[in-house]
Amino acid sequence: MSSGELLARQQDRGAQGAIDAAGLAWSDVVAFCSEAWFMVGVYGDAILPITQYGHGLHNNTSSTMIEDKAIDSGENGSTSTHLVSHRASQPRSPESSVGLSNEHQKTEIGRLKREIKAQKDTVRRAQDVSQAMMEQFKSFATGDNEVEFWFQSTSHGWYEWAREFAHQDPSKLAGVPGQAWNELTEFVVLQDGRLADGLAADPKMPYLLLQGMLANFICIHAFSTPWWIFDALSRLGVSLEESECLLNDCMRDEEKIKRILCFGRGKLPTSGNMDVLFEVLQNLQEDSCHKLRTSLVRFFSTIGMEARAGRSVRGENEALIDARICHAKYLTQLFLRSPAYNLLRDEPDEMLQDRCDGLQEQIDQALQKSLDLWAHRSWMRCIALPELRDQGRLGFESSSELLRLHRAHKADDWRNHEGSPIVMVVQPAIVVYGSESGDNYSCMRRVWMPAKALIAGVPVSTGRSTETHADENTRPSH
Repeated sequence: MSSGELLARQQDRGAQGAIDAAGLAWSDVVAFCSEAWFMVGVYGDAILPITQYGHGLHNNTSSTMIEDKAIDSGENGSTSTHLVSHRASQPRSPESSVGLSNEHQKTEIGRLKREIKAQKDTVRRAQDVSQAMMEQFKSFATGDNEVEFWFQSTSHGWYEWAREFAHQDPSKLAGVPGQAWNELTEFVVLQDGRLADGLAADPKMPYLLLQGMLANFICIHAFSTPWWIFDALSRLGVSLEESECLLNDCMRDEEKIKRILCFGRGKLPTSGNMDVLFEVLQNLQEDSCHKLRTSLVRFFSTIGMEARAGRSVRGENEALIDARICHAKYLTQLFLRSPAYNLLRDEPDEMLQDRCDGLQEQIDQALQKSLDLWAHRSWMRCIALPELRDQGRLGFESSSELLRLHRAHKADDWRNHEGSPIVMVVQPAIVVYGSESGDNYSCMRRVWMPAKALIAGVPVSTGRSTETHADENTRPSH
């Protein structure tokens, strides 16, 4: 073997070791060398520094001179062998290079994972804040005009039910104690414990009393408090002594809250307990109190309690519809067994169920609407006879948007009766305070339903008024 061939073999073995150390496949190197030899044949004795190929940058080659054979075709067809050489820079050992690379990758991956987690946490918190802000400013409110129309049509239904089922014998009223009329809710101004002079003998008085008892009963239970929800879910009783102690105005707020939370431990509170609790909270921070009220009502409303009977709702939420319907049934029986019984005409047995079903439907519709209206951020109030008395407004005011005369009265000009004493609030007023932005709770924004009253000294008509277009001061109301 010639010295040239021996040198070539040694160089080949050195090249193989460098290739193995760099982690390249031999086939990759063969392909690269084939291309390199072609380039040498074309460009002559060019020096090709092999610095980058295939899998990236490789600087782990030997520091010795590497000579490759190349075939150079001359112009005369003869061939000659040239040595193509390059000198690489001093490399690191393969083991230390790989170790440093792996450690750096692990560190970088860990850092990136921490950054991603932090970014996810930031996004999640931003989404939570955004959702809370959207919920806070989202309005579930029905328009005032729509609410007014609902009360107008619904109160007409109360009037029609009373007209249909009331008797017309005023002599039956004589045997009923005067206090019985205000047993459910106070709506009649009694004189010496009796109905006002001239009212007891009027043949229209039974249906007017029945309408007054029904309208006040429904409004007190559905539109004076949202917490009938808890009575519907769980009927709890509190002793008279505890109630009187709880409602004592001299008791400190903290003590009131403590007593409320101690009632029925492990059970739902009653509507009366919740009314007192929220009155206390209103004194502490009114805006937050209304936000809490709105959130609670929306919760029960959206998960099924406001749904109509027969509507498809998810499994356990059907119990919320059942609770509302059962509460409406309870209130129906409570009303029919009250002194209202003295105002109902005798019915055949087959008609009794129709009377009961019609009343239950009226009450259930009011409870449904109650959930919608109590979900407003504005604050709804029921202004009945006790509230009018507290405001010193037991005299008729023809210019008041809060109070109108019942259409059973018949007069040419209502302004002639300015200041006449009110003897019966046949229907309470429903008014709304504050705005959907959650402010101005001390200001009355709108009267959704005006109160309808009877006054002393003005007889009731023998029939229903047919007037449909009238001045604001002379418009009758049934």
